[in-house]
Amino acid sequence: MEAMLRFYCEGLGMKIKFTLTAKDIVDYAKQDPEEKSEIAKMHIARAEKMGDTPLITYVEMAPNQFIEFFYCYSPLEEQKHLADCYGYQHLALQVENLEEAYESIVSKGIVPDTPIDRGPDYTRQFWIHDPEGNRIEIMEYTPKSFQIVGK
Repeated sequence: MEAMLRFYCEGLGMKIKFTLTAKDIVDYAKQDPEEKSEIAKMHIARAEKMGDTPLITYVEMAPNQFIEFFYCYSPLEEQKHLADCYGYQHLALQVENLEEAYESIVSKGIVPDTPIDRGPDYTRQFWIHDPEGNRIEIMEYTPKSFQIVGK
């Protein structure tokens, strides 16, 4: 977790907004009399046994946009590489000036996986990965970008 938070906050300039603890979940459940689902009840029962243990750290990417980092307290099982699966493959972060973003990232000790290049959707981009190997596309729109003009 420390390496991930350092990477995203110090390396990419995001900010820790807050950390949700097990106690926070229990306290919230006590304040909210609304009927709970079976899944919610399971999470509350587990949280009651964990005390003030951190569960999720919310890292703000932009106003009201967060990446949630979940703490893991048991050994992780080996997982398939995301490229071998359908669904989530990478996180794309848009920047206004790709060269400045590249230099900033390099100056903080992050080694990009690729040089600046153009993607098949006409965005300018380069790639990095976080300490857990998650792929991140740093990208800048161009006047021809499919995201701007459509395909």
